[in-house]
Amino acid sequence: MRHALTTDAPVLNEATCNQVNQDGGYTGMTPATFRRFVEGIADQVGLPMEHVILGGDHLGPNPWRDRPAEDALAEAEQMVAAYVAAGFTKLHLDCSMGCAGEPAALDDGTTAARAARLAAVAERTAGPDADRLRYIIGTPEEQFVLRPYSLSDRIRYYWARPEAEAAVDGLRAALAGHSVPLPLFWQHLPAAAHFADVPLDIDALLIWRVTQSHATYHAASPIPTSRRPSCPSTSSASTAKSP
Repeated sequence: MRHALTTDAPVLNEATCNQVNQDGGYTGMTPATFRRFVEGIADQVGLPMEHVILGGDHLGPNPWRDRPAEDALAEAEQMVAAYVAAGFTKLHLDCSMGCAGEPAALDDGTTAARAARLAAVAERTAGPDADRLRYIIGTPEEQFVLRPYSLSDRIRYYWARPEAEAAVDGLRAALAGHSVPLPLFWQHLPAAAHFADVPLDIDALLIWRVTQSHATYHAASPIPTSRRPSCPSTSSASTAKSP
């Protein structure tokens, strides 16, 4: 969000179906409470919420896949409705996983039919904006590349675990206020050499590094900075399944 203040670019904040759902997910947040969480951060940094896009990732039956398909899909329908009601405008629908008694990965026809069922829920809860929905599935060529080469970030599953938080807190405590030698930065993080040989400000270092990553993504993005989201959109993983 700090990066958006200097670039006038939109900020995309996404939550997965396991992180945030009507039952609280593993973060303890519903879509409505996640929105309030994001609004609080935006308020702290002075970023208007109209610059923020809220997205739901892999919305589908995954959190309830140990149940029969109909039960899991009914829960997924409630989740999608809750995301739309909370103002999420980017929805990634993913029904590629099997439920109780089904194969781990479903065939494309079943996956697409279930995703269409969730899309219909999104259309109903979008109300008067439903006719402005955009559906993004991807070209066959894009799907061909993504199936074997797409990147999957799994660290999000662990950040909230007590042992992970304790490890991070321990590392911060060990480094805070200590001077890190220049050769050590040159070896592991050369671009941060300006933090060397002075008492280390952990927050400043972390914010600087995240800003560097944002700048790279921003430079590679084809979206004009003046572009703002104006209507809900949905995407489906019906044929872009990971191997």
